[in-house]
Amino acid sequence: MSLTSKLSVCIITRIDLYSAEFFVVALVKILSEWRILSMNAIATNVNVVCPVCLKQHIFALSPGYSTLNCPKKGRAFDVLFARTRAKNQHAGPRNSGIKVYQIRLILPDRSEKLVEFRSKATRFELRAGDSAIVAYYNGKAKIVQNCTIHQFMVSADGCFIATAVYGSYDADEVRILRAFRDRQLASSRMGRLLIRSYYVVSPPLAEMLELFPSAKKPAKYVLDKIVSSLETVKRR
Repeated sequence: MSLTSKLSVCIITRIDLYSAEFFVVALVKILSEWRILSMNAIATNVNVVCPVCLKQHIFALSPGYSTLNCPKKGRAFDVLFARTRAKNQHAGPRNSGIKVYQIRLILPDRSEKLVEFRSKATRFELRAGDSAIVAYYNGKAKIVQNCTIHQFMVSADGCFIATAVYGSYDADEVRILRAFRDRQLASSRMGRLLIRSYYVVSPPLAEMLELFPSAKKPAKYVLDKIVSSLETVKRR
């Protein structure tokens, strides 16, 4: 075989390999898109962990946002039902036992939603392609659920009462209280005991504040005094 013929065979072979690789990549992408679109078109009966009563109830869900009602307590809550794109996690505040999860979900219009979630769950799996539910109550993400392997985790935002009073985990007052917890309380055995005790009693108290908003005013008065004292001590 001449040199020209050998070169021709080599070039044709390489073109065939590139074509095959391109075909495989394109096929995988098409199948992925079809999987998402087929999910978007079908309503599915799903066991949803209710953020109101923490019990499982079956609802017919289509991908995207839905408003549901707790069958036990009759209160409304919202859910986001979507495919998972990716999940990252890192440790939360020192000695709190909290992990911070960053979850990317694929919405029906193929855009992405980033959900940041704090939980004390020791082990939670959520892989790319898994069906996931984020359940919201009073506008806050309370539960993240993996529908593919039937796992869920409950929110543990940390400063439960302060978050309920000031309306945001990132409010300046909440940041000051968290800093006091992490830098002062967490450095001693007694302080760590107080932190653990707080995590036990504060979630039901925070829920009561959400149910009875009028109670937030006296709670805010007390917390404002504490925050003011901490700022005064810090300036000295």
